[in-house]
Amino acid sequence: MGTISRLTGLSPVLLRAWERRYELLEPGRGPGGHRLYTDDDLRVLQRARELMDAGHSIGEVAALGRGAILAARGTSNPSPDDRPLDQVPDDQLDRRKVEIVRAAINLDTQALNRALDEVGAVVPFETMIERVIVPAAREIGDLWEAGKCSIASEHLASSIFIFRLRKLIESAESLSDRSADFVIAACMPGEEHHLGLLILSYFLNRDGVRVVYLGSLPFDDLRNACEASGPAALLLSVTLKSRYRKYRKDLRDLIQDVSQATPCYVGGGGTPDRDAELEEAGLRLVVNSESAHHTALRISGDLAPAKRRARRVGPKA
Repeated sequence: MGTISRLTGLSPVLLRAWERRYELLEPGRGPGGHRLYTDDDLRVLQRARELMDAGHSIGEVAALGRGAILAARGTSNPSPDDRPLDQVPDDQLDRRKVEIVRAAINLDTQALNRALDEVGAVVPFETMIERVIVPAAREIGDLWEAGKCSIASEHLASSIFIFRLRKLIESAESLSDRSADFVIAACMPGEEHHLGLLILSYFLNRDGVRVVYLGSLPFDDLRNACEASGPAALLLSVTLKSRYRKYRKDLRDLIQDVSQATPCYVGGGGTPDRDAELEEAGLRLVVNSESAHHTALRISGDLAPAKRRARRVGPKA
């Protein structure tokens, strides 16, 4: 392992983590049990190092997968697709978005993943979210509402987007400080659209906020989770106004129980512009037109270390 570490500049600890957690490496074993890396392993690591040097995180590189990393071109003779991250033209990303939408309509998983891999090889994941994934998801949703694509297409695209985001969030979680404060992210009961909250969770991770993502939970379970673990904040997502109205009383009771120690943010398409009663009780509404990145910056600013320490409550005895 010492030789491949010297060739790539990556530590043995990191190499073992990539092999175990991300399945990016496929070494054999020598007679004494030591690892025997292949030429493909070396190429994967060299290309991964290039992507990391270009500004990608370890989680973003791992999310590409071994096949996509091997297929990616090197950087010794850059092509138009390998330009610096801030010089990839909008029309190139727009073409990828069109490919993703078309692949979803055709239920072509391979083409959809390939388009995402090709975007991920040349821009940071946050750029792919804002300029490709969010516009593609919105267009697919609009097409479904207009009866121009099936619900299966919407589910296929969402499941692939969510899978990649979950991998990134999980990789960030594995590298985070377990003793640091954290936030709980959850969806209101019955909520089936998790993409927006996962995107917010990703940007919070990028801003150094550890996120525990719980998906859809009943309010009693959310209350118990907050009381037992004392998160620095609770983030809730709701996409339908009818669902917000249905659970408004439960939300009010939750805020009254936990908001003094745990600030509660609610966002998503179902969030009203104002709710004076709940805002006075401590609810913090997230404006639906606000980007996930901007929202993450605002929340992480609210949760500065001094403020988090003042709000933090300990686990129940």
